[in-house]
Amino acid sequence: MQKQTINELITKTRQILDKEIDERAIDFKISKTVKKEVAMSQYIRKVIDDDKFENQEICFLWMSAENQNLCEKICENLKKEFGIFPDCYLLEQEFRGYRKTIMGDEIVIVNWNKLRRKDSRTGEWKNRLMRAGETINFRELVKNTKDENTKIIMIIDKNYFRNKSERVVELKDIINADLIVEMNFAKIY
Repeated sequence: MQKQTINELITKTRQILDKEIDERAIDFKISKTVKKEVAMSQYIRKVIDDDKFENQEICFLWMSAENQNLCEKICENLKKEFGIFPDCYLLEQEFRGYRKTIMGDEIVIVNWNKLRRKDSRTGEWKNRLMRAGETINFRELVKNTKDENTKIIMIIDKNYFRNKSERVVELKDIINADLIVEMNFAKIY
């Protein structure tokens, strides 16, 4: 069942990235008996290995609203699944303002809670990952990545981004992902 689901996800990914269908989101249902990192690592590996995408640079932004320790655990689990390739990083550890782009085949774990805060009085971003300043911020990182013609697949962990709050809409617009994979646990009846 899992293999069939991954293959269906790859087919839909091809259609969306090739603009054969006018959609940008896929709902990926995962059984609660399967670790999400295992399921998504299979999907990511298939995208990377797919001949259809060999002339395209594709990176992955894994958006999680979990606490920092759980984001670190997601990254560790993905590294265990992948081995030495592809590279997997936490945004705040690898991208401290010095890297200008996310490279093709890289997976970047993004802690949503670290990005979303703004000063209610000034409207300025509170976190240095988002603030304009002396180094590259997340907004510039995403823009630079897109400017290099690298497609972004945004993986939304447990679909915290389904709500239409102002900040969710703003971050989705900033990222402007070529494809959004909304990961949810399947209901078993």
